[in-house]
Amino acid sequence: MPTLVWTVLYYLGLFAGAYFLTAVGFMLFARLEKDEDGSLIIDPESLHYRACAKCYQWKMYRIYRIWESDTKVSHVEYYQIGLCGYFWRVFWAFILLPIGYVILGIWQTFKTVIYAPFMFLFGYYPWPTLNVMEDEVNPFAVEMKRIAFPRVFNFELKPYLVVFPVLYGWLFSSYPQEIWRWTFVVLVIVLVIAMLIVIASVKGKVEDSENPRVVLVREYIKASKQGICPLVKVKSKS
Repeated sequence: MPTLVWTVLYYLGLFAGAYFLTAVGFMLFARLEKDEDGSLIIDPESLHYRACAKCYQWKMYRIYRIWESDTKVSHVEYYQIGLCGYFWRVFWAFILLPIGYVILGIWQTFKTVIYAPFMFLFGYYPWPTLNVMEDEVNPFAVEMKRIAFPRVFNFELKPYLVVFPVLYGWLFSSYPQEIWRWTFVVLVIVLVIAMLIVIASVKGKVEDSENPRVVLVREYIKASKQGICPLVKVKSKS
């Protein structure tokens, strides 16, 4: 066990050292420009600036002027970041950005592995993208891509039509008494819920009706006791 731990630590240290040396080499090859006045100029298309803009979510800022037209300036100019501050931002961007992409890749892969079997049952597959996560403001969000399955007439044969019955049959053959009992319980619950929905629907329609509703049996008993049988008529369709 100690040998395995030291081996893992050795390779992690080797990777960290190589990564650090690469970052140093990147910093040594990073270049700036100078204008005629000797002011330092950053090329917005340079790799180091694009790495910072991506890592720190830099954007352009609009400056409103009274006597001049509005202009847009970069994040560096807007916050007046100096050479030293920019240097360390570039250094950490080169280190943090790949680590962030590795973590993001692992997270997207994890979501795909977890979501794919369940979504496949209903004819979809996950397509994890950054845009969906940003639009939904939810790290668990994925884009749903549809899978076309064979059709019988207008009915699509999706996997859940086969998987669920097969799974139920296997469970029933393995645990017949337990599955039968739970099946009965689920059916009773479904029937009760369906009855409550129907009652609520009928009650809502009755309450929304302009005319009062009465029970036929109760009105018949009342008429029989009074000895008077009132006439009835059929509501016009117009």
